[in-house]
Amino acid sequence: MSATKGQPLVVVIVLNWNGHDDTVACVESLRGLRYRNARVLIVDNGSTDDSVAVFGRRFPEIRCLQTGSNLGFAEGNNVGIRAALADGADYVFLLNNDATIDPDALDRLVEAAESRPDVGIVGPKIYYAAEPRRIWFAGGTISALGRLGHEGWNRVDEGQWDAPRETGYVTGCAFLAKRRVLEKVGLFAPEYFLLFEEADLCVRARREGFRCWVEPRATVSHKVSASFGGSSPQYYYYFVRNYLLFYRRHVIPIRGWAARLALSWYLTRLFAFFLLTPHRGGWGKLAGAFEGIGDYLRGRFFQRRVHRRLGEDSS
Repeated sequence: MSATKGQPLVVVIVLNWNGHDDTVACVESLRGLRYRNARVLIVDNGSTDDSVAVFGRRFPEIRCLQTGSNLGFAEGNNVGIRAALADGADYVFLLNNDATIDPDALDRLVEAAESRPDVGIVGPKIYYAAEPRRIWFAGGTISALGRLGHEGWNRVDEGQWDAPRETGYVTGCAFLAKRRVLEKVGLFAPEYFLLFEEADLCVRARREGFRCWVEPRATVSHKVSASFGGSSPQYYYYFVRNYLLFYRRHVIPIRGWAARLALSWYLTRLFAFFLLTPHRGGWGKLAGAFEGIGDYLRGRFFQRRVHRRLGEDSS
């Protein structure tokens, strides 16, 4: 992945937190990229295992930044993005450490971004790693009332999502952003910590006239929720708290009282589902969701139980 004259410089950021086995597999897949002007940057997000030592042995040629503590997906990636921009990156490409990438994917993503000056953020088609033809992401939807969704989710790929097109948002699992977007719009909002931060950035980019794009010829495989359980109380804590924050910022200012009524109805349905499914851990999920609502109302964000209020200095 040495520099090639004429190709935009892409810095690929892989965020690691106590997951060196996944990260090693991810970086090995990046070594197979055909795109030549790419540099890999590992950001270790306060791991307590021997991740940093493992990377030093396996990838001595690759820079590894250490955050010193777990800053979450949003600010952990921001550390890498700032370093990439300082190094002159034309593009920043975020790739989850539990994902692997097809050798042609980065060429396809950059080609899509370069083809239209207003395309600012591009994502690939993403498959479940355990089922290579089952889709996890083929585009992102944001409803009028702020509900996020994945096009093609859990469907077998039969070519029905093969057309490159504009999309509502791009998942942070595999997220290519132009330098110009990040300089104009800013980075991820760190108060989310994790979940909704990429949708928030995409909405802000679209308001500035940039388009979000999906390029299905580029493909990635994803293990999905390797770093924390996607149906755990912790997941629902961040999901509900951050959904409320996203809703307040991007839906209520447009939809007003209709948005507030719709939100009440949605939360009622969600809690009813938890109550009716104790055999699926519904009580624990309900506790996580209520904790998330409580912290949202108190203005407590960032990491769960290591809170700061918005605008409060972290030092």
